[in-house]
Amino acid sequence: MKKTGIILVVAVTALCVSAITACTSTTLIAGKVLNWENEPVQRAFVMVKDKPSYSAMVNSNGEFSIPVDKGLSSAQIVISSPGCITFEGRVSPDSRIEVTLHSQDQILSQIEVGAAHALLKDLALVRMIKFRDYTKAQQQCVDL
Repeated sequence: MKKTGIILVVAVTALCVSAITACTSTTLIAGKVLNWENEPVQRAFVMVKDKPSYSAMVNSNGEFSIPVDKGLSSAQIVISSPGCITFEGRVSPDSRIEVTLHSQDQILSQIEVGAAHALLKDLALVRMIKFRDYTKAQQQCVDL
């Protein structure tokens, strides 16, 4: 009976140790966040989408690492920083990524220039149509 009790205690202890090890087995999602000028972003927040407990702030070199469960095959990460367009992409744990964030100002100026170009193009088209209509009206008057 004494041997059975000792074997049982050893088996339960081994089972508990393996369960704790399995629960605490982690891997890392790691990388670096740069800006559009290839400089480290110092105020970026990185998180696994829909799992806010898996998150980190970048350090002064723009680097981050997030411990995640070892069984995770891939994760959707979100990287945001003030004044930058938010990045969202799929990564594999145990790989190191490098992400470049773009300035919101750059994109807004591109949109403004694009919109201004489209507006000028539309105005030119309207003027062309009005000129055609005016020319048609003059011809009709002459034909009378």
